[in-house]
Amino acid sequence: MLLRVAKETVSDYLVEAQGSWKRIVENYRIQNRPLEPTVTLDASAGSLEFSLSYLVDYTKRTTVKDQLFTKIVDEVVNSNGRLEWATCSTTVVLQSAPADLRAPADLPSASSAIAR
Repeated sequence: MLLRVAKETVSDYLVEAQGSWKRIVENYRIQNRPLEPTVTLDASAGSLEFSLSYLVDYTKRTTVKDQLFTKIVDEVVNSNGRLEWATCSTTVVLQSAPADLRAPADLPSASSAIAR
């Protein structure tokens, strides 16, 4: 889905860019990399993270990014439950130090010692 949406969104610019890229590769002998959008997957910490890379005219970055995100949200919403947003939750556990590790009440604290 991500790859399809990206190809649909940047296809007009991709045709123009491929012609320019071909001339650059011929003139400067640099590596001829594919310009099509790519999706990569990173599996870590019990979650899957997808990254989408795509070529875009630098003057239209914000507009194209908005178009991509809007189409991706529409795809998820209209997937009839096949796609869902992952929920992120963070659990913070606060524990006080055991009594034998606490500073004795009769000793000055570090902040009061510095102030002197």
